[in-house]
Amino acid sequence: MLSKILLMVVALLAAWFATNRPVSILFWVTCAFSLAAATFFPVLLLGIYWRGMNRVGALLAMVSGLAVTLYYIASNHSWVQMRFQLQPSETLWLGLDPVCAGVFGVPVGLLLGYLGSKLAGLRN
Repeated sequence: MLSKILLMVVALLAAWFATNRPVSILFWVTCAFSLAAATFFPVLLLGIYWRGMNRVGALLAMVSGLAVTLYYIASNHSWVQMRFQLQPSETLWLGLDPVCAGVFGVPVGLLLGYLGSKLAGLRN
């Protein structure tokens, strides 16, 4: 009974904070999905469908996809643009919003996962 009451209190507190914050929660949720896609999808795809995938390739795929996606989201955030006096047209790639950052992170992760696996395989 106590756990159900505490769960309800936590849920109500979270709802209260979400309604009183001026930040768009939808923006951060979609950015989280872009980050997850760019980090995990290349490793899952290459790991399932390509026998040559190894630890080095997986690590490179995850780190590179995460880095490109984080860079794109951060460089298009309004605080960063105000701080460095950037115009939104200067930082957008192909005119895509930062919530679409996974579009850039996934191919980079796939490419570096492939190259990292090939190069690590040559070393062995």
